[in-house]
Amino acid sequence: MKRWLLAVAALFGCAWTGAQADYVLIVYDLGVPKNKGEQTPGAAGFPGGAGNNMQDMMRRMQGMGRMGGAGGEGPVGGGAPGRPNPDMMRRMQGGFPGGQPGAMPGGGFQGGQPGGGRFGGAPGGGKFGQGGLNPFGGQGGLNPFGMFGNQNLQEPDDEDTTLKVSAVVEVKQWLRPLVIRKSLAQRPDEFRKFRHNWGATALYDTGDISFSVSNIPPRDLAYKKKREGMDKNANNYLDLAKWVLTNGKIDEFPKIMDELSKIEADNPVVAAFKKVKAEMDRKITKDDAAAYYWQNKLGNYKLKVDAEYPHYVLLYNSSSSSSAESPEVMSRMKRLEENYHAFYYWFALKGKVLPVPDYRLVAVLVDKVDEYQDYRKAFDSIPTADDGFYARRENLAFFSATPQDEGYDALNKSTSDLWSQGWTRQDLLDGKTKSPPNADSVTIVRNQVKTLLLKALENESELSAVSHEGTMQLASVTGLIPRTVSAPEWLQFGTASFFETPKGAWWQGTGAPSHLYLKKFKDWDVKKKLDTPPETALKKVITDEYFRDARKSNQDAAWTKARTMTWALTFFLFETHLDELMAYYQELGSLPRDMEFDDEILMGCFARAFKIADSANPNQPKQDALHRLGMDWYKYLADTQLENIQGLKEADEARTKKAAGKRNTKAKESEK
Repeated sequence: MKRWLLAVAALFGCAWTGAQADYVLIVYDLGVPKNKGEQTPGAAGFPGGAGNNMQDMMRRMQGMGRMGGAGGEGPVGGGAPGRPNPDMMRRMQGGFPGGQPGAMPGGGFQGGQPGGGRFGGAPGGGKFGQGGLNPFGGQGGLNPFGMFGNQNLQEPDDEDTTLKVSAVVEVKQWLRPLVIRKSLAQRPDEFRKFRHNWGATALYDTGDISFSVSNIPPRDLAYKKKREGMDKNANNYLDLAKWVLTNGKIDEFPKIMDELSKIEADNPVVAAFKKVKAEMDRKITKDDAAAYYWQNKLGNYKLKVDAEYPHYVLLYNSSSSSSAESPEVMSRMKRLEENYHAFYYWFALKGKVLPVPDYRLVAVLVDKVDEYQDYRKAFDSIPTADDGFYARRENLAFFSATPQDEGYDALNKSTSDLWSQGWTRQDLLDGKTKSPPNADSVTIVRNQVKTLLLKALENESELSAVSHEGTMQLASVTGLIPRTVSAPEWLQFGTASFFETPKGAWWQGTGAPSHLYLKKFKDWDVKKKLDTPPETALKKVITDEYFRDARKSNQDAAWTKARTMTWALTFFLFETHLDELMAYYQELGSLPRDMEFDDEILMGCFARAFKIADSANPNQPKQDALHRLGMDWYKYLADTQLENIQGLKEADEARTKKAAGKRNTKAKESEK
């Protein structure tokens, strides 16, 4: 057995104990080929109405039932009828309810009455092919895991050929090394061990599993250090308030605002915070009519309402092992509420008070993978890169209880036999060494690490989906992105991605530089892969050209580019041009409902909102102004840094070194 990598534990075990905290990046090479090419097209959608049929569209807007789910991309024209789940179809007969009144002044967007219609009608002839939910056709194919594109931003030129899963886990405490002696005749094996949020795990670093440790303070300790010795002036308090949002310390925000109010009571941020907090603290008295309606339509779902999380009602599968108090139900309620507060706090920090709905928002937690995918196909929503989706018309946020990406799926399958062999998931998470009789020490630790990876991936899946789709729902109910306007895809995805905590993030954060997209953007900048001049990329984002290219090719690289460039521009605009961005939301909100807009209309809205329109042609920007905006965008992203950038570099270097070692080993073996 190879113990030389582990022997260091015996020499430095004392240095690993105590209160020091770090972050551990664990990488597991599953050894199977990863999907690097074209995404598998989705099945044909449910039967849809004829494309561009205005009368049909109007009937649907009035609550006369919804059309079928989006299908795989096909040629312009006749799409094939879909094959929906019969049980789900029976449950949904009778049409879908109209949405809640909008939250914007003037009454917002009134939903229609529950209709007497059902899914059905002639096969769609929409623009994107097989059967559309909207008059313009379907939305593009689902891959086998219900995702559009690759969640890990892999590209065809990635060096790795095998599928890997990785997760970053915060170290609560380094423990004494785990010592396992299977018999008195054996030398004991020692493994480095640490405590984390879900228990304790020993570490294993050889072969297909590797780990690296980054000495970055956890957020609690980092927050404590930032407060120590801080001069108590308004600017420092505002900087601290932003920091707690971008670093997941949301509960500290009200405390900071209270302290700021004592030294500067008339600060506009304090005034905005007090207004929005009063609105959020107002008791909701409206009944949950929409939730009961959907409970009846979906079937086998129970309602969860909790006074501690007053702004949501969660529908969850009653036929599964979940209960109202189960961890998967309660954690989503908690995170939805956190995201709700963080969203409003962020705008308050900019001096803006968004309207707060006077009803609970409805979310749906789907336990079964196939049922989730049925719903994913049955409701129209923009393509997502997380394990959830937002149905804009119905104002429903859906979440899958199981991560949908191929990495998790492969890892889950690789561990499925453990549970029938006598291993228990909780024992492995707790770091216990109880195991089947013939298991050696390395097998015990490997299974601990694999079980921790499963838990960490489930946790980041939940956080990513709630922060992304929860933001989509909030952007809709506040009127930022009206539910009846076909807003460009970049704005929908960009708004949600700005507030989300993406998969792979080292910690929770709202409005933070993205661990996922900023790293990719900077990599392209170094390798000269960014579109130049910058205004070219800016136009491609604003007119949805990147997303159209992704739909057309359905390649990982195209989805990666669309999402990365969209996040990058949205981040820049939120941080530096918020007033103009808010004006852009309003420009889009004034457009006719349920219509598809061409490049000229989208560019005109942007140019007018950002005050760069050509006076001779208001639908076109002044080229010099657009160029300056593009240059400012690229420079701002170049100057933006991740707090854990050193840890990321060290992790990349460790992976590169390990990969090079494996290639050298293979080369030597081939020479023999």
